[in-house]
Amino acid sequence: MGWGSKFTKPFKKASNALGAVADKAKEIVTKAGGWVDDKVDSLAERVAEWCDEALGKYLGGVAMALVGVISGIIHFVCDSIEGALFLVADVIDIIAAVLSFDWRAIVHALKELLSDALHLSFAALQFLVLGYFIGETRRLCQLRALRKFVSKLLNKKFGAEPDRLERMRSHVGLNGGGFGLPMNGVHHRFRYPIPGTSMIQHGMTAWDIEQSMRVARNKVRNLGVKLKWTNRGNYDVDPAEAHPFDDLNGGQWLKEHEIGAGDEREDGAIMVFAAYLFKAPEQGPTARGRTVGRDFDFGEGLKEPPPDYPYRSDGCVVVIDRNVGSGIFHRDISVETFKNQLMRRWVLVHECGHYLGLCHRGHVFPDHIMYSDKKGQDTDFWADSSWGNSLWGQIPRFSLKNGRNCWRWMVYQWPHVLENRPPS
Repeated sequence: MGWGSKFTKPFKKASNALGAVADKAKEIVTKAGGWVDDKVDSLAERVAEWCDEALGKYLGGVAMALVGVISGIIHFVCDSIEGALFLVADVIDIIAAVLSFDWRAIVHALKELLSDALHLSFAALQFLVLGYFIGETRRLCQLRALRKFVSKLLNKKFGAEPDRLERMRSHVGLNGGGFGLPMNGVHHRFRYPIPGTSMIQHGMTAWDIEQSMRVARNKVRNLGVKLKWTNRGNYDVDPAEAHPFDDLNGGQWLKEHEIGAGDEREDGAIMVFAAYLFKAPEQGPTARGRTVGRDFDFGEGLKEPPPDYPYRSDGCVVVIDRNVGSGIFHRDISVETFKNQLMRRWVLVHECGHYLGLCHRGHVFPDHIMYSDKKGQDTDFWADSSWGNSLWGQIPRFSLKNGRNCWRWMVYQWPHVLENRPPS
């Protein structure tokens, strides 16, 4: 902590300035990297779709592999440049922490440096074992298989309504223009005054949020969802409201504050809040995120699933809870443990999976985004050759199985969204 003397005051000013520069640099680099990711992925997907349709199964597959190699090279170069710039920013952060005479800040900055160094080292290792090329080709092949599955699913479900079917196919890109359901996401960060001071408290830096949104945008593409984020910045709340968010009252808070309608008006868009802390009785201080407005309380005799609920290969039953608003809360976990510091960028995308109808069951670490370290989640640490997938895939990831079950859920719960029809 600061010594509070006149001697340390100039150092604190320099520390604050350097810290702001480092955070802003990371935010800008992350935004630029996200823009490149989006453009490269969109182009690769459209070219791969054209190859599949114009060249047939086998020649199209060869062309798709070539597209995957080129895309993988571009992603590796961009990731390497970004990682190197992050390390420079981390060094600036360490200098800022030293100048502040804040040992907790120094430890945190060192952990941040180690975290970014590990990510950069892993990227280099993936490149050496051809993981970027194999992973990108695998992603494009997965999207091709999902696109064909969705086409059959929509034809089977809505084939008797040709006009409606045509609207759905056009909206989700099955008739050209790139496959994927367009979806908007809006992100807020809680901010509240600290009683008795002039300070304002919020949990996540702008860079943390930008990074989380970028990961979510990139990964949900594998579910056939094209997510576009709007970052609305700070959302001012009363200090008494800043903490008590869990799956019991978060949805009610959204509805009471007229943020979540609890009806079809909020479907097809994701409302997200970065909460500084929130309560989770069964997890205590290790809780990382919550998705509200989704009812998972089926199975084990708790509730009977709806009689018209569709078949799912994961055995999950997830329905929209219309009694509350729908949205996502995720929290600042970066200062708790090094494990959480490594994992924080995956919390938002994990909750997006819940928002899109997925659950924890049957997922393994480190392969699957929907893995949970909660007890009783039916996960197998050594299953699916998950450590091999770490190098020769894009982990953690949404699998083709996830994509199929997500679309089964959306056809059941969101036909109006797929049709791009205004709420009734």
